[in-house]
Amino acid sequence: MASNNRGRRFAVAVDIGGTFTDLVAVDAAHDELVLAKRPSVPDDFLRGVEAVLTALQGGAIGSSATARP
Repeated sequence: MASNNRGRRFAVAVDIGGTFTDLVAVDAAHDELVLAKRPSVPDDFLRGVEAVLTALQGGAIGSSATARP
């Protein structure tokens, strides 16, 4: 994955849990699936969402090529 994802377009899903906030993002143009996990902030869940989105923007999370038939 590029070291910086600025300018790329992702379809994003976020799961906010009591302990962790998980993100799954797909960049169809680059056939890439991106995953991230950051601690949740129970008193302000939006901060956990901001943390995973910031990680996505900076490219500091794991990724893999998506499987296509």
